Amino acid sequence: MKSNKVFSLSILLFACLYFMTACKKSDDSEASSPGNTNSIGPVPATFTQKVLVEQFTGAWNGGCPDGIYRMDKLVGGNNGNVIGINVHMGDAMEIPLFNDFMATFNNNNLPQFPSAMVNRIPSLGNVFLSKTQWASNVSVDLAHTASCGLALKTITTGNTVSAEIHCGFKTALTGTYHLTVYLVSDEITGTGSAYDQVNTNTSNDPNSPYYNKPNPITGFVHNNVVIKAISASLGDPVNAAAGESIKNYSIDITGKDVAKLSLVAFINKIGNDATSHEVMNVQQVSLNSTKNWD
Repeated sequence: MKSNKVFSLSILLFACLYFMTACKKSDDSEASSPGNTNSIGPVPATFTQKVLVEQFTGAWNGGCPDGIYRMDKLVGGNNGNVIGINVHMGDAMEIPLFNDFMATFNNNNLPQFPSAMVNRIPSLGNVFLSKTQWASNVSVDLAHTASCGLALKTITTGNTVSAEIHCGFKTALTGTYHLTVYLVSDEITGTGSAYDQVNTNTSNDPNSPYYNKPNPITGFVHNNVVIKAISASLGDPVNAAAGESIKNYSIDITGKDVAKLSLVAFINKIGNDATSHEVMNVQQVSLNSTKNWD
């Protein structure tokens, strides 16, 4: 009997040690994985209202450097609460998203270049706003009280990005809401007319980095370029009940430089016509990083 008890105790001790070791290995691998050092906190009571500027631009258009300059000023001058992206048309950076936008927001007509949507809220009856309207509409939208917010976490393994998108809602929202996710790249360059930036507005603003630059600007560095819609172009349905909704995406980034990439995610209300959509809030995160609620 005694030997049986000793044998049983030995088995129990071995099992406990194996379990503790296995757990420790799992914890260690989680802690050492890029992007896993920060966790997403609970949904806060309030959210910072942020504004999304979706600019339509093209390397072929001489007025677009001024639009890029104006958007960059808005992004840099609002404490990180304005997120700007460039949707290209007619050059090497165009993706199908542009045509989806034309069908949804402009009856398949080309917009003025440059133009932009500011939280997709119309001004003077139009969703596509001229560059002189951007700053005033951004200021109005930043003053709104946010009803929802986002937190983002990304982990890169090889050529695959795992994205964890948290959508938080203070109270249940009425209507139909989607989560839209874009893969965005900085520092895109190339040779030829599909990349060289035509620059005819060279004398608009002496403070512009494109002031009196050549036409075209060869070797132009294109930033904030949407290179892929990760969700459906108008987003994937999200539960807008009070509390938290989480969606996960797997993203192939083969051939891309991780250091130049980020994700932009936003909650958008789906309207019945071009002027009844609205971006409720937006967040941006670099790859292998976590952007918590704010």
